[in-house]
Amino acid sequence: MRIVHVVQDLKSGGLEHLIEGIVLGQIERGEEVRVVCLTAGGKTADRLQQSGVALAVLGVRKIGLSALRKVRKAVMAPTPDVVHFHGLPAGRIGRIALTGQGMRTIYHVHTDLSISHRLNGFQRWVERRLANKGGRILAVSHAVMEDLVARIGIDPGKIEVLSGGLPDADPLHSGTARRRLKLPEHAAVAVTLASLTPHKGIPVLLDAVSLLPDVILVIAGEGPMREELEETASHLNITDRVRFPGFVQDTATLLAAADVVALASWPREGLSLALIEAHRAGRPCVCTSVGGMPEVVEHGVTGYVVPARDPSALAEALGSLFADDSLRERMGRAARERFLERFEREAYLDRLEWIYRHI
Repeated sequence: MRIVHVVQDLKSGGLEHLIEGIVLGQIERGEEVRVVCLTAGGKTADRLQQSGVALAVLGVRKIGLSALRKVRKAVMAPTPDVVHFHGLPAGRIGRIALTGQGMRTIYHVHTDLSISHRLNGFQRWVERRLANKGGRILAVSHAVMEDLVARIGIDPGKIEVLSGGLPDADPLHSGTARRRLKLPEHAAVAVTLASLTPHKGIPVLLDAVSLLPDVILVIAGEGPMREELEETASHLNITDRVRFPGFVQDTATLLAAADVVALASWPREGLSLALIEAHRAGRPCVCTSVGGMPEVVEHGVTGYVVPARDPSALAEALGSLFADDSLRERMGRAARERFLERFEREAYLDRLEWIYRHI
């Protein structure tokens, strides 16, 4: 099968990590796969190219006749069997560009469009019109599907929910991981994998950690809020207990070093691959009741789901896990089982292939 994946760019983040896994997994299965980046490449694009993946960067930044022709030419040469668009910019520009081409398309929505993109009435109308032209829409969670139906007005019969997509990997030993990262072997360590942006709720997580003496927090990610977050940690007098390693490629080692993984996002989070990675590593999680995160973390079984913007509730959930080794281990085992049952890549790719062939 000839497949083209189209995305705005491929920098670093959950969406990019998922796309990388899908592309490499499909190639391993013998599919002929190309990637088209509309505006720019990035670290993930570089890794794909180094792996031998055919990848084109078009430099297209807005809709216009010449841009649409450029996108159509890049996608259609050679003619694919399926075109898989990721995210709103690529989905909108790409589906307009391919109008009249008779192509089978997938529009993959990775976050709540009404919140993350704040669509106006005309933009919602465009989304509905494009949805009616055929193909299928993939939502990463039931929460994202509900947003598409209730706030955008898309027919639920056109939407499939497909969650997960990470390959399995054997969890590393905690002691080995901590030695690599120079973390104290017996310290209480919480990890968050998140871009340093407002909707990840990291200031709330810092507030929560300030209520938990001796807990070390590792904030792995890049973004415009780093200086502000460092100042917040200083104001809370927890600078000595907070680490900012920046973007971490080796997330397996980082998660193996964690006792607990936390994510305090608000007001949006489509699903969170970070929580799925944590479940793969057998780590219990604490997250906020936002978007698709409660679809990953089963409250009281694989971790705790707490109200958003509530440092006390977040601290209480984290504290209960740090205080009880057997509880942490039991939830970690349940998290690992949940990953294998619901989010592992091979079953995900099987379902994705069925959707491709169905359209």
